[in-house]
This record gives sequence, C-alpha cells and structure tokens, in this order.
Amino acid sequence: KSDSLDASHSSRVVVCVGDLAKPALGMNTEEFSALCREIDAVIHCAAYVNFLCDYKTARHANVLGTQTILNLATSHHIKPVHYISSIAVMPDAIGDSR
Repeated sequence: KSDSLDASHSSRVVVCVGDLAKPALGMNTEEFSALCREIDAVIHCAAYVNFLCDYKTARHANVLGTQTILNLATSHHIKPVHYISSIAVMPDAIGDSR
C-alpha cells in the first residue's frame, strides 16, 4: 500500500497555497472567484496548531479561515468539503499510538 496519490489521479488534484488568516486566503478577488468557479471539491487540512496559544491568537486562521473555506465551498456552486484534522494525521507528534 502506498500513501501517495495514484498517478492516474494526480492531474485532478491541485494544491492551492493560501493564508488562512487573510481574507480570501490571501488571494485577490479575481483569483478567489476563479477558484470558486473551477473547483469541484475542497480537501481542507490546514490550521494554525499551537497548544500553547490562546483562542485569540488562533482565531483568524482556524475560525475565520474555516469560514472562508466554507464560503469557497458554497460560492458559485456547492462543493463538498473534506476536512482532515492536522492532529489526526500526525498522532505520533502528540504521543498517540492509535
């Protein structure tokens, strides 16, 4: 079993780099609108993870960023959002041996 994406599907996946703490993920209006029109699904696995920071510090990226992702998923046409917990994909980093 391989953890990488099958080559036959790799042309269908596009990684979009953005800043969760900024409006429209840091994109200009035209870029964000084009993304809303062109994508068919969202795989969201980004977050600001710091167990020592307070809510106010993480709010822009984690709360408002998720709100922006949901806006992206509901603009132009409805797209499914697949959320991946950053903690769940790295259990060894937090001492979880599941």
